[in-house]
Amino acid sequence: MDHANFVLDLKTALTLLGLGNLVAGLLVWLSRRGKYTDQAAMSFMLAKALQGAGFLMLAGAGVSVGAPGEVAANTLCLGGLAFESLAIMAVKGIRFPAATGLFGLGATAAFCAFLLPETQPLASAYASGFTALVLLPGLLALYFSSGTTQYDVGLGFVYLVIIAAFALRAWLNLTTPWETGALLGVPAPTVWRGLRLLLFLAGTVGVTLLFQDRSDAQAERNVTFDALTGAFTRNFFLEETQRALNLATRRKSRLAILLFDVDRFTAINDSLGYRKGDAVLSSLAQTLRRTLRPYDILGRTGGGGFGAVLPDATEEDAARAAERVRAALAERAKQEPGVPGFTVSVGVCSEVPEPGAMAEAFMGCGEKALVKAKKLGRDRVEYYRDGEPGQAA
Repeated sequence: MDHANFVLDLKTALTLLGLGNLVAGLLVWLSRRGKYTDQAAMSFMLAKALQGAGFLMLAGAGVSVGAPGEVAANTLCLGGLAFESLAIMAVKGIRFPAATGLFGLGATAAFCAFLLPETQPLASAYASGFTALVLLPGLLALYFSSGTTQYDVGLGFVYLVIIAAFALRAWLNLTTPWETGALLGVPAPTVWRGLRLLLFLAGTVGVTLLFQDRSDAQAERNVTFDALTGAFTRNFFLEETQRALNLATRRKSRLAILLFDVDRFTAINDSLGYRKGDAVLSSLAQTLRRTLRPYDILGRTGGGGFGAVLPDATEEDAARAAERVRAALAERAKQEPGVPGFTVSVGVCSEVPEPGAMAEAFMGCGEKALVKAKKLGRDRVEYYRDGEPGQAA
């Protein structure tokens, strides 16, 4: 095939870009409707709407460079790219005020209205340079934000190539009559339009993959961590407890479990409201994290209850840890006037697990001690020994 005869019609390319961006934004809106519309999704939908409208305006404009209609269309296209970059930043957890996006759009409009020259090469150079500039924050967010994934690396590489290509195009338009030549036998205008199509595909497919990757990570986190307190969920806590039991069995070492339960938690919710109840749970979870050892396993067992598994801890070690928690809670009450005062009952169990020991049974012996603590008046620590709970020293 003669590459020189391969020409991508300008109006066709712009129409495809316009319709493609609008459809992409619509699909994201449909997928998010009734679920959530966070900053990343809103920025991406706005980016697609702006770019779609801008490309369709350019496709039907038929006006010279610098005409008001084309200035408005370029404003929409370049402003859309800015919002696309902001969407990537938001997906990666880099938050920005809404005013930042509006300021970026205003700056784009000012650029098009006052800086876009009447000469085509200079207009192309400025537009290409601005495109590379607005995509740069998104690229940096992909590579340098926390939790970089394979999607980030792949999309970042595509954006790096696109940014380099736009920067090269800007330089070539400033130094040579490149738009009238060819690259590898393909007319330069066709190369440029192909780059715009590649940018559209990279932005749409790449950001959609980032959304999906974030959704998967959030779903995994919801399975692993309690949303309110950050402690392990009950099921994951049992899984971690089973792993600790298996390890203690192989090492023939002791393993202790502490079960904490907020005294009269239902009454706190009923009399003060669920917000106060949530504040109590958050306060207890923070106290447990600060008081227990870094490698102890902490999970929320349900309602006002938490569990902690302590490797290599005797009954006395576990009882002392429980008392430290109770003392820290009493001290914390003085520092948090917005949190209702509360106490906890604690059940303690420590043993050298036998082969085949199960997490549910191990947790059950702690529950028996916890029930005894409740029956004996609450706000106390009880342990489980020889099949019968007894008060901890």
